[in-house]
Amino acid sequence: MFDTFLGLPLHVLVVHAAVAGIPVATVLTAAVAVRRPWRERLIWPVAVFDLVMLGVTYLARESGEAFLRRIGESSAVTEHREIAGSLPYYVLALCATSLFLALFCRRRRGPLGGLVSLVAVAVAAATLVQTARAGHSGSQAAWGDIVRSTSGR
Repeated sequence: MFDTFLGLPLHVLVVHAAVAGIPVATVLTAAVAVRRPWRERLIWPVAVFDLVMLGVTYLARESGEAFLRRIGESSAVTEHREIAGSLPYYVLALCATSLFLALFCRRRRGPLGGLVSLVAVAVAAATLVQTARAGHSGSQAAWGDIVRSTSGR
């Protein structure tokens, strides 16, 4: 089910949505966390976008497993699998913080809103870093040997 789409490996297509969309989600979540006027207006669309990115992350993981069965294991693929395997949990935490902001802190000032905003920014930063690590390790797995074996002209 998650193997190919129009004859191409689904994973190769889906990861582009993940490595582009998740950083956007992290920036938006952090922005609405620290700017209360933005949070009042935009937290629900941001929370929905975060949930969409969670779905994309799940699809990337499942299609990656299908792609692995097709291409086989290598040290670079193993490293990518280990790094990227935790990404859904980071995105899940991002969703949880944005939903908490939406449900309990949309208009609230005070210690709870400030604490949740701080947690949201920290989770967004960690998710951004983990997304970059997963994307980089996947790129290395896909392209590292090709780049090393060519002259770069």
